[in-house]
Amino acid sequence: MEQKTTIAIMGIGSVGGYIGGMLARHYHNNTNIEIHFITQQETGMAIQNNGLILKTVHGTFQIFPDKLCLPQEVCGVADYIIYCMKSYSVIDSLPGLKLLLHPKSIIIPFMNGIEGPEQLKKAFPDHKIWDACAYIVAHQETEGKIVESGGYPQCYFGSQYNDREQTKQFEELCRTAGINLSFKTNIMEWIWERFSYISPLATLSTAYNLTNGDILSDSLLRDRLFTLLHEFEQVALSQKITLPNDLTSRNLSRMLKSPLNMITSMQRDYYAGKPCEYESLTGYIVRTGTMAGVAVPEYRTLYELIKSGVLLNSTSNEE
Repeated sequence: MEQKTTIAIMGIGSVGGYIGGMLARHYHNNTNIEIHFITQQETGMAIQNNGLILKTVHGTFQIFPDKLCLPQEVCGVADYIIYCMKSYSVIDSLPGLKLLLHPKSIIIPFMNGIEGPEQLKKAFPDHKIWDACAYIVAHQETEGKIVESGGYPQCYFGSQYNDREQTKQFEELCRTAGINLSFKTNIMEWIWERFSYISPLATLSTAYNLTNGDILSDSLLRDRLFTLLHEFEQVALSQKITLPNDLTSRNLSRMLKSPLNMITSMQRDYYAGKPCEYESLTGYIVRTGTMAGVAVPEYRTLYELIKSGVLLNSTSNEE
């Protein structure tokens, strides 16, 4: 008899909702694969009552996982934990994450930036933690409803361990469910490249409450974005990370493919008065640059502006 594989998705926000939704939709009623959602109270109640509503460019789907649990509820252990919490939630989420682990559990963090996964590795040194990143343009429209609007979701992951057969199995599980997931031997370069897209854009858009279209249509704003990107590249270089020579054009192309009214999740959370990731997306570059002796004046200026909270009196854009 084939052994059952359990996949738990921790954090059913935009990325976790998309990945978890795709998995739960495909493996519904599969006797060999079980999908568990671990989410907060309000989102959990919405999914319990109406299912996860996943709206993509290919259609709208109502999805129910095999099991739905709150973060510190005993949900049972899982073979793979797809971790999609925000970086500021890592410390508080550790007790709940620990409940999901058996000795061979693997954690796959799809997070923004570098700090969050580093915290997980320090917290669970005896467990495999693969590295991963995702290009998914999506947002949580209401509790339990995820809207994917980019039309080209891409996920990448890699492993520092000698476990290629196991990574192939996970890759196949996700690809069969319609998730565009690819294994990369140089995954940290892919993660830093994605970070190079998110960090400057989130920093500038949050500092001035801008949409994607606002930046694309204004040459001065684009120049400021490129200044941030140049500073980011210097910090990456100090960490011995090799980024593509055409990084600016790649990131500009990604912006052109995204909706003009798109705002970043950091920006959305900031102007809603919620916790947001400015420390991990903006502050991390300032702190890492300082330690490496790399000047990041544009980053520092915008970081201090965001950190001060004076921007919260502005009116936020709505999609």
